[in-house]
Amino acid sequence: MEALKHHTEQVTNMKKQQRFLLLLGLIFSIQAYAQKSFPEQCLGEWEGMMYIYSNGSLVDSVATSFSAARTERPNTFTWVTSYHSPTQPMVKNYKLKLLDAEKKLYAVDEGDGIALHSYLFNNKLYSVFETQ
Repeated sequence: MEALKHHTEQVTNMKKQQRFLLLLGLIFSIQAYAQKSFPEQCLGEWEGMMYIYSNGSLVDSVATSFSAARTERPNTFTWVTSYHSPTQPMVKNYKLKLLDAEKKLYAVDEGDGIALHSYLFNNKLYSVFETQ
């Protein structure tokens, strides 16, 4: 009788361990699915208001939309920003290209020979450039 009780306890413990491992695996699967990396997390359609500041003061604003999608080329995405200004509407149709994954270096390619080098840092894409 004692052996049967011991066997029953072992089976119960094994079932608890299996449930725990199944739950743990499910949690890690959900986390992995929910944590998309850049630029995957940007894919889709987005819209909002862009606020323009000069010397710390708000000077203008414009309704803006953005879309990003995969292309047939690996590590290349469409990267389109539309500015819905009543006086100067404009669409910027770029390609985002991964240049060096280790350095987190991208290029925002304007398609006319101009490509802005951009760095991913703290989940944000930074570019430094000058205009004339």
